[in-house]
Amino acid sequence: MTFKYHDDQSKSVTVIHVAGDVSKGGTIEGSAQRDDLENQVNTPEVTRVRRLSIGGPKTGKKGTKFKKKQMKAGTSYYDTCARVFGVRGDNDQWTFYTQDIGRRDLLLGLFEIK
Repeated sequence: MTFKYHDDQSKSVTVIHVAGDVSKGGTIEGSAQRDDLENQVNTPEVTRVRRLSIGGPKTGKKGTKFKKKQMKAGTSYYDTCARVFGVRGDNDQWTFYTQDIGRRDLLLGLFEIK
C-alpha cells in the first residue's frame, strides 16, 4: 500500500493498494513492478511518498536494524498481516495507522505511518 501526500500538511492524500502479489514477488524487481503499476494511477503532484509492505518476520538485531533503516527511506513493514486505517483530524490532516498482526491473529503492535 502506498500513500502519496500532495501537500506538506497531510491534508490531501491518495492511497494506492496493489492487490495481490506482482509476478516477481518480494524481490527488488517485484518492488519495481509495483512502482510501475502505482505510477499508472494519475495523481496530483506528490510531495512525500510512504509505503507499507510485508516484510516477513524479521527478528533479532539484524531484522530490527533493517526495518528501522527502511522506515527512514519511507517504507514501513508489517510481519504477516496488517490492518490499515486513516483518521482525519479536526485540522483536516490525515494520519494513518497500522495494526501489525502475526500468526494466530496475535496483535504484534500498532504504529503510525510517518
